Amino acid sequence: MLRNKLPSTASIGFFLHVMFPTSEIFRCLAMRGELLRGVPGADFVGFQIGTGTDGPDPDIMPDAIQK
Repeated sequence: MLRNKLPSTASIGFFLHVMFPTSEIFRCLAMRGELLRGVPGADFVGFQIGTGTDGPDPDIMPDAIQK
């Protein structure tokens, strides 16, 4: 993990800039185990709690995942 590769004085921050996936989607993630073990090791953790818009920006979303 990242903590093992950095000096002990380094601070690690994690901020997820999109809404956290539902449990149905999260269980499909190949790296879900690493996320569950790694995120709690960060010194600072933040999550997006609202979109602030009516949904994803269609100009930056691939056609396959637009709503």
